[in-house]
Amino acid sequence: MKILKTGAICVLACLCYVHVAAQQNQQPAVSEKSDYVKPRIFADLPQKLQLNVSMLEGMLNDEVGQKVHFALGHGYQFQGVVVSKSDAWDKHTRTVVVKATNRQGVTFTFTRNTNADGTYSYLGRMLSFKHGDAFEITEESGKLLMVKKEQQDLFEE
Repeated sequence: MKILKTGAICVLACLCYVHVAAQQNQQPAVSEKSDYVKPRIFADLPQKLQLNVSMLEGMLNDEVGQKVHFALGHGYQFQGVVVSKSDAWDKHTRTVVVKATNRQGVTFTFTRNTNADGTYSYLGRMLSFKHGDAFEITEESGKLLMVKKEQQDLFEE
């Protein structure tokens, strides 16, 4: 009986130690607006950029490794290389991922979904995980726009 009590006390002490040690070095949650501030990579760009849909649709047919170049809004040129694209067998969703060559670490993702009525809807983001700002594709008044957002607002925990 003494051995069981001693063993139980040792296990309890180890569990308490592990629990206390686990609480020491926690990083703040992404959603907490703390002192964790990342630099801005899109600080020189306006809040909204208008997109040329036909130019972006053409990019859906590009092959992996192909260089792309297109205008985002007035005055900003995006240059990059296609690093990934969706499978050709899925006719309802087409996606292309482009890694920027003129802004270090930026990735642009563009997706076209075919709706049941034959119309298209678009999704996409342009972001860098090392920076605090990003752009997200939205539709306003029938126009496709890239709207600047805080990166931490785009992700849920």
